[in-house]
Amino acid sequence: MRGLSRLQDPAHTGPNRCLPCTAVNGAFLVVVTALVAAASGPWLAVAVLVTGAVLVWRRGYLVPYTPRFAPQLVEALPVPDDWFRNPPQQGSLSDDESVDGGDVLAALGSAGVVRLEGEDVVLEDAFERRWHEEMATLAARSPTALAEAVAAVPSVESVEPVRSDGDHWFVVDGRHDLVPRPILVAELAAVRTLPDAVEPEAVRMAASRVLRQFLDACPVCGTELVPSSTTGCCGSPRYAQETRVCPECEQRVLTIPEPEPESDG
Repeated sequence: MRGLSRLQDPAHTGPNRCLPCTAVNGAFLVVVTALVAAASGPWLAVAVLVTGAVLVWRRGYLVPYTPRFAPQLVEALPVPDDWFRNPPQQGSLSDDESVDGGDVLAALGSAGVVRLEGEDVVLEDAFERRWHEEMATLAARSPTALAEAVAAVPSVESVEPVRSDGDHWFVVDGRHDLVPRPILVAELAAVRTLPDAVEPEAVRMAASRVLRQFLDACPVCGTELVPSSTTGCCGSPRYAQETRVCPECEQRVLTIPEPEPESDG
C-alpha cells in the first residue's frame, strides 16, 4: 500500500482528473493489452491490463508526459473548450457575489479578524485559534448534524446532505452547485466565529468565503492542501485558475483570486 501511495498524483486525479485524457489512456491500454494477448498469451495480457489500470487510477495517465502534450492537442481540436474542462466543484454557503471585496476586508479589519503585516493581510491569532477550534468541532459532526447547523444560519433557507461517489456534499437553498464538506465546515465555522460587528449578513457570508483563502490544511481531515488548477491536465490553459486541493478528501477547498488588472491611470 505504501508503494501505491507514492504513485498517487493529486494534480491529475480526484477532482483534477481529466476525463478525456483518462479515456485516451484507457483506449491505449486496451490496444496494448490486445497486442500482448495475441503475441504472448492471456496471462501476460492480464498483468499488463491490471498494471496499466492501476497507473491510470493512481496517476491519471499511462502514456508518459501526457500532461505536457495533451493541452496543445486539445487546443487544436475544433470543439468547445467546455468539453475538456472540469466543473468548478466549489459551491459555497452563499451565492451572493454582489458584496465588494474591499468592504469585506474593511469589516474584518475593524472587527479585529485580520491585520496588515507590510503588504500582506494575515489573521489575528485569537480569531484564527477560535476558527480552527470550531472547524475541528464541526468536522466531527455527522452530515445530518452539519446540515442542521447550517440551517440555523439566518440567510440560509434549506440544506440537504447528499452522498455521491463516496463523498459528502450539501445542497444549499436548492442550488445546482453542490457544496463539498470541507468548504461547508470552513465557512460555517467562520460564520459562527466571526464577531457580531461583522455585518450585515451579506458581508458576513462573503467574509466566510474570503477566509478560506487563509487555509493551508483541509478543515475536515487536516491534510496539507496541494496546489492545482481549475482544469485537468487536458483543460484549456487559457482559463486555468490556481487552486488548493485536499489530496485525501479529493476536494477542491479554495481558489486563489485572480489579481486585479492594473489601471492605465
